[in-house]
Amino acid sequence: QIFVSNRAAILVHADGEPVMAKIKDTNLEFVINSNFPVFHDRDKKNYYVFTGKQWLTSASFQGPWMRATVLPKDMNKVKKDPEWAGLAAAIPPPPATEPVPTVFYAKGPAEVILFNGQPVYSVIKGTDLVYASNTDSDLFVHTPSQTYYYLASGRWFRSDSLQGRWTYASADLPAD
Repeated sequence: QIFVSNRAAILVHADGEPVMAKIKDTNLEFVINSNFPVFHDRDKKNYYVFTGKQWLTSASFQGPWMRATVLPKDMNKVKKDPEWAGLAAAIPPPPATEPVPTVFYAKGPAEVILFNGQPVYSVIKGTDLVYASNTDSDLFVHTPSQTYYYLASGRWFRSDSLQGRWTYASADLPAD
């Protein structure tokens, strides 16, 4: 799955279905197979994710996610637990000055193409290719066919549009 964003975004990834583990002496549980610290308040049924800069909350993994200005009371117990020492400074939530990022959620392999604003393309002289110059992603467009090519994890993917379905592009890359 390949997501595209023109604004700040994160990819919350679970390796398969989320696996929850209870946190002792609390009404909280956490997702043990996620790339971000994701907590679930079993009483209020809300999820909380720490982005590294701010806390976000949602009623489901699919969102919508919004800034969390208050955390469940049991997070104070988490703060004191040595296992979660890395989060202690973020409980209670620090004042956030950056915008709430878009949160993409995936249960399988996924990537995010993150642009700095609207896509900007630059010509590659002597070819029929342009490349996206305002992203760290390796994204090219073959101009005659208007086919997008994206290199992720050592593999090429292609699509007819940025928001379209991306497929593995094995041996059909443009010659130029």
